[in-house]
Order: sequence, then structure tokens, then C-alpha cells
Amino acid sequence: MPHNIQSDHMKQTYTIAMIFMVAIIIATVLNGTSFWLKRVGWMEPQLYQEYQSKNFRGQEFKDSDSLMQLTRCTYQTKGVWTAFKASKDVVFLLFIIVSLLLILRGYTEWKIRYVWLFVSMAFLFLYAFCKSLLQFGPLLPLAGIRSFLFLGVVIVGSWAVREKVFYFLTKCLIVLILFQLLLAPYEFVYGMRFFASTYFWNRIVGTMLQPSSLGIVLVLGLVWCFIFSHSRTWLWRLTVIVCVLVFLSGSATALFLLLFASVATLWSKIDNRYRKWLLCGGIASSVFLFLLLPLLTGRAVIYYSLWGRLSLYKEHIFTGSEWYELLFGRGLGAGTNTAVNLLMDWQASTAHGVVSHTVFVADSTPLMLISQVGFIGLFLVYGLLFLAVRNDPQSRIFYVSIILASLTVNISELFPVNFILGLLLARSLSIVKNKDYTSLEMAR
Repeated sequence: MPHNIQSDHMKQTYTIAMIFMVAIIIATVLNGTSFWLKRVGWMEPQLYQEYQSKNFRGQEFKDSDSLMQLTRCTYQTKGVWTAFKASKDVVFLLFIIVSLLLILRGYTEWKIRYVWLFVSMAFLFLYAFCKSLLQFGPLLPLAGIRSFLFLGVVIVGSWAVREKVFYFLTKCLIVLILFQLLLAPYEFVYGMRFFASTYFWNRIVGTMLQPSSLGIVLVLGLVWCFIFSHSRTWLWRLTVIVCVLVFLSGSATALFLLLFASVATLWSKIDNRYRKWLLCGGIASSVFLFLLLPLLTGRAVIYYSLWGRLSLYKEHIFTGSEWYELLFGRGLGAGTNTAVNLLMDWQASTAHGVVSHTVFVADSTPLMLISQVGFIGLFLVYGLLFLAVRNDPQSRIFYVSIILASLTVNISELFPVNFILGLLLARSLSIVKNKDYTSLEMAR
């Protein structure tokens, strides 16, 4: 291909990539805007008036059923807001379609390693899809596909993983963090108290729908900025902003991610002779943080959240499961948030036509993977992450942060983290030589 034509193609693909980077930030904001507006009383004010009339504000909730019903009504979306929530899925699908068109038309080359691993996943997912389809109909397996869309970005997205694109994504993530900062004060003071905290007046969620989701996105965004930013002069300001927002979110997972990111960053900067002291300090800090969690988050029963997540494994995996379900899963869609949102009848606390071991809130990525594609699928997906850690030392802090966060949240359903993870995996699994990150040699 002539050099000038190749240069034009590179400019065009770079422009397309920048459009998608902006799109994922817009989709992230649109996804939770209706909930935020209703929570502070700017949209459907009757919900806010009901909240105030029942004297929920400023005290412990006595009528939990009424509060749960009010919470569900606030989360519900109608009309154009439903389309806004679907925008993140549209971004995923458009990216995959555009990527395939670019490859087919010769604008870029298809570059990826470990094809055998993706072929193995494809056969396992096909089995899981057919199992769900035959047992429960089309809705459940379609919900399951949504939790693996990031793998589509991995397979076809290597054209968009240049350093300039990642630097531009850094700027976009900074805008997202500053936008959450803009929303935080009003939400903290006037937002309906759906997320209990005795130490703080309120827990903020921004446009991320859940406090833990907000905290995780903020910390991972900060880690991304440390890895791919070209300038360090303003990063301390961003760090302070993220720390404040994380504390206001009351997310224990985000606090631990902050601690890990701090220790890991210092580890990469100091001499070897000081690292053992840093390691000891990091372990001690983790213990103290764990003990201080009720005070730092204002959640006296926060440890029950941990034990509750562990008990889910016993309830949904190690009770009543056949050996083949443990190996290959119960079918695509099992244990996913999407299936819960689509199929769960909260009034009856059951899902129509589906057993309780299939549609439930998994609250962690390992449990979600085991439910859908068994322990084999768990090893394949996390094996993919560990291969990326080995290939891409520059991004190791981000990958380990993802792995830690995945223990308490379905990371493959958390937008925009899942999309960004797909992009980073596309880069890491295309690297041949990892010594020079200013001019990456990609697999051909």
C-alpha cells in the first residue's frame, strides 16, 4: 500500500477512535442521568415529595418496604431515558461493526495473539448459549452475551489501541471524573438517602447508579491517568479529587483499590532496598484499613457485605450443582445483572420461568463466570488477564486493580470499565516486544 494512502487511513482510524472515546464517556453519563435527576428531585418530583412526606430523611428507615418500593421507582426508566441507558450497548456494537468494516476494507490489519484461547472460549460460550436457549428461551442467553461484549472489543479492536488514542482517553476520563465532582455536592446534601451511612449524611453515586460502581470507576480512571498521561504536574490534584469522592461514596472496594494503587505506584518508583519496608507498610495499612472500614465508610454492618458475598458461593454454586454445571456452567446469562433486571419480579422475589440458581445477583465476577460458563470459563477469562499482565508490564497496576475489583462487582458488566478493559486487552495481547512502549511492535 502506498505510504500516502496508509497515512490517510491512519488519520481516519485515529479520528474514528477519538469519536468512540468521547462516545463511551457520553454513554456513561447518560446511563445514570435519570436516576440522579430523580434522586435529587429535579425529575418526577412526586417521588422526592413522597420521600420527604414519609420522613425518611435524616433518620433510620423504619418502613423498609416503602423505601424499597420508592428505590425501585427511582431506578425505573421510561421513554427516551430507556434509549439513553441502551446507549452503552450501542457503543459496544457499533465499535465491533466498525472494526470489522475497517479490517475487511483494508484500512487496518487484524492483529491478535493466543487465537487458540479465544477459540476455546467460543466453543464454551456456544455450549452455554445453546443450554440457556433450549431451557429458558432467547432472553436469558442474550442477557449473557452482554457480559462478554468486551471480548469482542479485544478480538477486533487492535486498530484503536495506539498511544495517542489512550492519551486522548485519559483526557476523556478526567472530564468524567470532574463531571462527577460537579454533581457530588448537591447529591450529597439533597439526594434521597437510598444508601445508608451513619457517619456521612449521604453516599454519592453520581451517574454510576451504585456507590461502589462510582468508587471503582473513579479509582480505575485515576490509575489509567497515571499510566498513560504525558504530564504529571496536575495528577496530584486529580488524586485529591478522587480520594474525596471515594470517601463520599463509602465504597470499601474503592478504598482498598486506592491503597493498592498507591503502594504499587510507589513500588515502581523506589529502589529495591526500600521495597521490603514498603511491602510491610502496605500489609499493615491493609489490616488497619480493614479494621477501620465501619468508621471510614459509616457502615456499621459493612462486614456483613463481605460474608454475604461469600455465602452466595455456597448458596448458588456448591449447593445442588451437578459436576457438569460446575465445569461448564448453567448457561449464558446465569448470575448476570442484566438477567436480573430483565427477568426478576421484585414483588415476588423470583424470576418467571427461571430457577433461583440461574437468575440472582452474583455481586462478583468469579461467581458470575462460574454460574454461566463454569470453572473452565473462569480459568479461561482470568487466564486471559494474567497473559496480559505478563505481556504488558506498563499496564500491570491497572490489570491487578481490575482483578481486585472483580471480586466484589461484575466487572464485565460495569460500563465504561468493561469497554476500556477490552481496549487494553487488545493492546496487551498484540504486543510482541514489551521493552519499548513509545513504539510498540504489534503482532502480525
